[in-house]
Amino acid sequence: MAKKILLSSGLLLGVLLLFQTSVFAEEAKLTNSHGINISDEEYEKLIDLGFSDLTIRTMEESEFNELIELDPESMSRDSKFFEVKDSSIETSNAFISSNLKPKVTELSKEEYFKRVKEQKNKVTTFDDEDSTSTSYRRLITQIEKYPSGIRLHSRFVWDIMPKTRSIDVLSTSIDDLYTPLPESEYGKQSWKTIHPIENVVDYGSANYSSSSSKWNRQGSGYGVKMNLKNSHAAEEVIELEGYAYFWIARSSSTRPNFINAYGNYSHQATSTETNFSYSLTYGAPSISWSGVSSTDITSITTHAQDDYY
Repeated sequence: MAKKILLSSGLLLGVLLLFQTSVFAEEAKLTNSHGINISDEEYEKLIDLGFSDLTIRTMEESEFNELIELDPESMSRDSKFFEVKDSSIETSNAFISSNLKPKVTELSKEEYFKRVKEQKNKVTTFDDEDSTSTSYRRLITQIEKYPSGIRLHSRFVWDIMPKTRSIDVLSTSIDDLYTPLPESEYGKQSWKTIHPIENVVDYGSANYSSSSSKWNRQGSGYGVKMNLKNSHAAEEVIELEGYAYFWIARSSSTRPNFINAYGNYSHQATSTETNFSYSLTYGAPSISWSGVSSTDITSITTHAQDDYY
């Protein structure tokens, strides 16, 4: 009888340990700013889909539920890394002031992150007569192929913040053998802030759904205006990025050989215009501007390519 009780107790202990292990295995890796419990497996899947820790932390439930069901057959991605030096020269004469067009330099991934690390560790001082600030930004564009269609996704990341923050444009253009699918577009700007006095970290975001007036929908692609989050006395922006995606379909009887996605992130470096318009171009990342000078804008571009089905 004692042996039977001992065996039963051992079995019960084993069941409890198994249950406890499975509960721990299902524990969330993180709970994001919208209260979503995200497991390790779900987190890694979103990373594979091109999202970052910051964008996962600010993701809303409706988008999370949609994305977590996606299972692309293949994915093609192009990432570019840029250093941007903004310069202005001021003299003692208040009537003489010159804004110079920023210098944009593409860097290798290794050199880019090396310089970003050096910049973050450096204490910057500015001369009264000549000031130069250097910012670093990335652009990633990817093509995702599914049995049901093709999705294009572009994302920009500021690793060192720009001096000027106003309304920027993130866009993806396509070839004329394809067409964007209406109401498939979605975008978001995400940021992480710190309160200097309390040293409290916080997360925030701005959404651009298919009903948003910020979208510019053209046959050659879609673009979205984003008013970049700025720092103020109560909080400093320490991470900032944005993304936009939409679905496309073949529109021509001619069978394409490739799928091309042309990403463009255009930043107002020396202006803060709000009422401007722009046009996208088939088969290229170039943008035509109206209401703002192209000399006030620095654009970085990407080109992702994949075989057609």
